[in-house]
Amino acid sequence: MSLSPPGPNLVSSWEALADGLQVQRLVLHLPQLREQLTTPPCGIALFTHTLPSALTVHPAERVEPAAEAVIDRAGLQHWLRLPAEYGTTGTGTNPLAASADQVVDTLLVGVTDPFVRAEVAAVCSASAWWVGAFAVIRHLGVHHASLQPVDTVITLETLESATSVVALGTAQRVLAEHLRTAG
Repeated sequence: MSLSPPGPNLVSSWEALADGLQVQRLVLHLPQLREQLTTPPCGIALFTHTLPSALTVHPAERVEPAAEAVIDRAGLQHWLRLPAEYGTTGTGTNPLAASADQVVDTLLVGVTDPFVRAEVAAVCSASAWWVGAFAVIRHLGVHHASLQPVDTVITLETLESATSVVALGTAQRVLAEHLRTAG
């Protein structure tokens, strides 16, 4: 018996499920996130390098309606909406934003279409917020594999790497939707 690759409906169903779980996790932990932003915990190595409020600065990009429509069709409207709603305001930028911007620059070398650039930039900068928000609440839970309290140190470099991976995944979804609908 040979296995064929999953079809687009199965893939999009898994993506929708994963998205729903991420949103659910964030919503369940909003009180803890807010608490960590107002009273940063002591003794967390990550927070000696950057404050929790810096990791959750909301993305500044406003997306044109045409670009936002592609993001919506890709199933990622929540990806932009939640950081805009729950992100912190500040004068600085998220220290993870440079990793997200690097993904945009790498993927869009030679691409001049402003809508494609806006679509990808929006989901990539939102990815920096999502990684930052989960990093802020990470130490409050248990490790997914062992169910033991989280006691390992997470570094800013690790979060930058995670941001690149997450940004690449969301950018891929938006680019695939753009190609599917725009040709």
